[in-house]
Amino acid sequence: MSKTHLTVGMADALAFTSINTPAECAIAIAGGAIGGVLADVDTLDNDYHADALIGELLAFGTLGIVFVLDHFFKWGICNSIAGKIANKVFMWLGFIATIELFIYRVLVIMSLI
Repeated sequence: MSKTHLTVGMADALAFTSINTPAECAIAIAGGAIGGVLADVDTLDNDYHADALIGELLAFGTLGIVFVLDHFFKWGICNSIAGKIANKVFMWLGFIATIELFIYRVLVIMSLI
């Protein structure tokens, strides 16, 4: 069950995306593998537990292979992902800091009243 979802996810990703470089092919394969086994997340508490776990391990193994190939061929996939994650983290930290500053100012004004 899970291995079929993994295979179909990778095949769909390769069939329905526009691939121009080997890095894009690797991203499509890894994304399709992860996306294919997402349907099996809720089967971890029934009789298909072992098969679902095998599929998830294979999907994350595929992701690991893509990261190793990325490091070996210098495609820049990891750097791109890390940069996007860092941008989101800094955006949220700035948002939280702005809210804290606003709350601090409200508390100071309330303490003066």
